[in-house]
Amino acid sequence: MTPFRAAAALLCVAVLCGQDAPPTDAREIVRRAVARDEINENRARDYTFIQRQEIRRLDKKGAVKKVESDTYEVLIVERQPFRRKIARDDQPLEGKEKEKAEKEFDKELRERLGKDEDERRRKIAEWEKERAEEREFLKEIPEAYDFTLVGEENLNARAAWVLDAIPRPAFKARTKFGKNLPKFRGRLWIDKSQFQLVKVEAESVDTVSMGWFVARLAPGARMSFENAYVNGEVWLPRQVRFGGAARVMLVRKMAAEVTVDFRDYRKFQSDSRVVSTDSVPAPERSSH
Repeated sequence: MTPFRAAAALLCVAVLCGQDAPPTDAREIVRRAVARDEINENRARDYTFIQRQEIRRLDKKGAVKKVESDTYEVLIVERQPFRRKIARDDQPLEGKEKEKAEKEFDKELRERLGKDEDERRRKIAEWEKERAEEREFLKEIPEAYDFTLVGEENLNARAAWVLDAIPRPAFKARTKFGKNLPKFRGRLWIDKSQFQLVKVEAESVDTVSMGWFVARLAPGARMSFENAYVNGEVWLPRQVRFGGAARVMLVRKMAAEVTVDFRDYRKFQSDSRVVSTDSVPAPERSSH
């Protein structure tokens, strides 16, 4: 499970659908969204993008003492994403660091494309199994919370329902990821015309360990997620943020705020899998 998808799935759904009849209640809005997740996911596989991850290290008083960032080009190779590092601290890689990143990419490319047909099919089947497990997890979301429809708002000139989500005490998770659902409460914005999650703001109410992000969130940690409508056909991540009482463990234990931005979505072309990394577009700055 990729970091941005797993983060979103903790308290949201990623869907693309249209419904003839209006929903009857808040839970029905979420159910209809979850039911169509696979449509949006399949369309998302056709896109490459740039991912910038920023870590703001904090001191004991919560003040920022250091900011680091890594930028990646995310490519689709054999139906699976691969992150190719292209910049550090918003500067294109140079020298040995660039050479190392290129060698890692070339090695991965050879391994994925050089396998015999049976091995390729096995790897693809493993990937599809993982995606199926994620979909089973998403199906748990409507039952994990008590949803309240609190109003409507316009986000990016699109009408959205606003729903509050509170963990249900009686919820029993069936999947390994579902065990973290009761540890969050929050607010969701779902596009009215397409039943697509546009935004989520969540807060942890218990300690959460997330192996896919090598992170540990303490009670009171905040998470937000935003989607964007791309190319008039698919909803894709725009930004994921972790803050508040988050404690991230990447190299060593540290208090940190993490922001992951996604930009420059392009429909995948098999004849343009590799692009120049001589220059990197300036990152979109998010407010902190």
